[in-house]
Amino acid sequence: MRESVGVSKSKVAPNAERRRTPRLVASFPAAVVGAGAAGGAFAVSTELDNISAGGLYLRLGRRVEPGATLLIVVHLCAAGRETCDTARVAIDGLVLRADAHAGSRCGLAIKITTHRFL
Repeated sequence: MRESVGVSKSKVAPNAERRRTPRLVASFPAAVVGAGAAGGAFAVSTELDNISAGGLYLRLGRRVEPGATLLIVVHLCAAGRETCDTARVAIDGLVLRADAHAGSRCGLAIKITTHRFL
């Protein structure tokens, strides 16, 4: 009698990349316009933590709820440079996740819904 050998499913490593598109981890200056969790409109400057073809992650000094839509204008130059003659991209985004950070900071995972170069 032949013994059946089961095929084990491979386990995904906890730090394995699950994103569909490569992510650029870089700080780009950005201006964000939207509405906060309390409903008030805001316009603030910040820096991106990372960006890909499908989404981006940034931190704000206010809470924004998942499902909110934001306008993010990203200046494609190194953060901290006062003058930089590079392209800017206007991004319409949908907040997928809001992570609490130290203080009143809020990290936002944002899905890019549309974009246009300025």
